[in-house]
Amino acid sequence: IKSVFSYEFISTDIAQHQVNFYASSSLLWDTEQGEAIAYGNLLHDILSHIFTADDIEQTLQRYLSQGIINKVDSNALQNKIEKIIEHPNLKIYYQHNLTVYNEREIVNTQGVSIIPDRVVILPNKKAVVIDYKTGMQENIHKTQVENYARYLSEMGYEVASKLLVYIGDVVEV
Repeated sequence: IKSVFSYEFISTDIAQHQVNFYASSSLLWDTEQGEAIAYGNLLHDILSHIFTADDIEQTLQRYLSQGIINKVDSNALQNKIEKIIEHPNLKIYYQHNLTVYNEREIVNTQGVSIIPDRVVILPNKKAVVIDYKTGMQENIHKTQVENYARYLSEMGYEVASKLLVYIGDVVEV
């Protein structure tokens, strides 16, 4: 008895998926810049799971148990995240009574999408945009936050604040 199976193969052009590959990214491996990028990506990823101060320990424990970070990293990251959450200009945006969207895609009327780090909807229905940066301050960061605010305005939100948070040895807002 001979069996014949027919499988349909569907393929689409990679350009349709808006995916970019960077062959030269391997040039950053094992470099200070590569480590800084990896640290920034890790911190962003962890912060995407933090809605209130109550989420810090559980989130770090998950990363620890998955082997993504070690105990020393966990302690250092906890200190860094607590500095962010307890910063006088940010503390009010990590309370329990707020609607928070971390790393959520927003698509504008032209079909262009953005993903702000954190959007907080206050009880008065005004929005606050928070973007975390681990690198040097650049003007493009301000433009990026302004774009996030514009998208939210187009959605009908009044944007109360636009905050850039630079995370280094000291947290600057």
